[in-house]
Amino acid sequence: MNEENRPLPELQETILEADDLNRFFLELSDRSERLVMNVKGSARMRFTEISSIKELQTLLLEGEVWGAQLNYHVDGGHWLDTILVKDAGLRLVRIQQS
Repeated sequence: MNEENRPLPELQETILEADDLNRFFLELSDRSERLVMNVKGSARMRFTEISSIKELQTLLLEGEVWGAQLNYHVDGGHWLDTILVKDAGLRLVRIQQS
């Protein structure tokens, strides 16, 4: 199958509350490899790399950033997660990279 005909990867989406975010980051710190985290202060700003899971969690929960992207490997899979700060909570969009 050529690049033009390859299907798009499956997308997963959910809303996270504070407890969900805490479990999510605990799992990431325990199981992920090659974790790269980037934050975005507003929709118009560029992403900036951040190295502390705890700091990222605080920024998201306090609404100090517009969103974050996490690129990592778990159990042989390569994942890209985007977390957006919304009124209803933290919107997690996850896609598995090929």
